[in-house]
Amino acid sequence: MSYTLQLNSMIDNLANAPLGERKESIMRYLENALNASKKEEDRLMFDHCIEALKLLRKTRHSLRLSGVQPGDLVSIENAIINLKTLHEEANSHFMSIFQTEMLIQLIFSLGALILSIVLTVIAILITTVYF
Repeated sequence: MSYTLQLNSMIDNLANAPLGERKESIMRYLENALNASKKEEDRLMFDHCIEALKLLRKTRHSLRLSGVQPGDLVSIENAIINLKTLHEEANSHFMSIFQTEMLIQLIFSLGALILSIVLTVIAILITTVYF
């Protein structure tokens, strides 16, 4: 998965947004997510995006309480929507990986069980035939 373009666009759009005291942290999380995306480190990228999403939601709430006009929150709202979508994709992506790993583990367990049964039957047959 490559989210580099999406993250670049989000960073550009938030550069002049009224992020207040959380701006540095939000931008750092997004930059770290961008770097992880470039290195194809999906799990790390998603973690940084989730942290940025949390801070953006807190910032939006604080700005609303302070009376900032909704029109001034457009770039923040768009970033929240994009990060929320990315978060949902991450959940889906990692859930499918988890399910695949569980299926592989089940297949190996069943294989080991079948092998054990076959070896037991062979041992019984050998014991009965030769003794």
